Amino acid sequence: MILDNEAAIYLGREMYGYPKTFGHVHLDHWTGSATFLAKVEKPKGQTLLQVEFTPEAPLEGSDPQLGGKRVLGLRVIPSPIKGTTPTAKELVPSKMVVKGGETWIGTGSVTFPMCMASHPLHNLKVLKYEGSLYIKGASATIYPADTVYAL
Repeated sequence: MILDNEAAIYLGREMYGYPKTFGHVHLDHWTGSATFLAKVEKPKGQTLLQVEFTPEAPLEGSDPQLGGKRVLGLRVIPSPIKGTTPTAKELVPSKMVVKGGETWIGTGSVTFPMCMASHPLHNLKVLKYEGSLYIKGASATIYPADTVYAL
């Protein structure tokens, strides 16, 4: 997840092992077509990734609560001593529930237009696209884990 809110990044990443990083996200609804375009800049002015999403239908039966499935995060806290094992390495189960807003299903794609050594996302290869969701005007709650599993 790429966010522009430091508190959300730190809480989700350090507490629950959600993969999050800071970036500048821009979403353009007004493309002259149904397709939305988004880009992430990191650092500002350098496009790290681009996303395209074409909504096809509202998610049927989406009552105001989406999610509620448990997820498993991998939390790793590196050791301050170079070359040693991480100080903490554990699996953290949690649950995220998204409420409200409108949800659309559709077709999406992602590209990595820049080769940057500091952010090697461009090395990722998209093997297969699964379903894409667009959620607007919602809020999310992460319910804390009741146990963790050390690795």
